[in-house]
Amino acid sequence: MGLPASPDEFDCVWADWMAGGGAALEQEIQTDMRTKRHVLDINDGTHAAWHDDSLGVLLVLDDHEVMSLLETWGEAAGGNIIALSKCLEWLHGLFGFIDHCAGLHPDD
Repeated sequence: MGLPASPDEFDCVWADWMAGGGAALEQEIQTDMRTKRHVLDINDGTHAAWHDDSLGVLLVLDDHEVMSLLETWGEAAGGNIIALSKCLEWLHGLFGFIDHCAGLHPDD
């Protein structure tokens, strides 16, 4: 089966999938995330968790990512505008992630 040809066709395929079990799967995943919100485990793919009113975020970076990030930060501190832009882009992604996590707060 190929990709839907139009947005309307995609919406129909998506609605069928959701009706056929997708909605239940989505609910199961959300329930599982809320149940395990206190767990920060690098091996299970859980990288953020709520515990009471505190959000814990686990950043997992390999050696290359650490060195690249530090190098870019150093270049930005030295006045390199392109490096600063890269740092801000990385932070934008981090804040987007935190914003998403805020929506999963246990009081919601």
